Amino acid sequence: MPRLPHALLPLLAATALPAALLASPSPAQARPPHHAATPPSPGELPIPSGVARIIARQGRIADQAVVQGSTDERIVAHWCIDENLPGGKTEGSSNPANASCAVGVFNHGPKGWSMGGHQGLGQGSVTSYDGRHLTVKSVTYAPKDPLCCPSVEKTLVFNTDKGRLDPAVR
Repeated sequence: MPRLPHALLPLLAATALPAALLASPSPAQARPPHHAATPPSPGELPIPSGVARIIARQGRIADQAVVQGSTDERIVAHWCIDENLPGGKTEGSSNPANASCAVGVFNHGPKGWSMGGHQGLGQGSVTSYDGRHLTVKSVTYAPKDPLCCPSVEKTLVFNTDKGRLDPAVR
């Protein structure tokens, strides 16, 4: 496993999903045949291999997880990209601005997994998901922010019941 740049460690600690949001598979959510063969870490659902391939196209993945509330047919996943990692566009740098996170909804159909939509979060994270409404915190840089300290925070709420990230009206 590659070592993470020292500057990225606080970012990943800040963007890691709270333990309560990591999914524990229930008997109804037992791993179907289209899930990856790798066993999940304790407390999380496995990332299906088709979803992992789609996420991998987004950039150099530093972290990824399935969000609690996901089902076998619709998954909400959170991932972070770090272009400072080996193979990234800025390999060897320790610039936290080259790392960012996103969330996406993935649907399983007759032809496998497809992405129904995604939202960049900057250095933000998922705050809750009830199987229908997804709440995320987006943390991005203001024009004069130093690299250490993005300051623009927004809370966004999406409805996922149509397999997309539709802005929710609450």
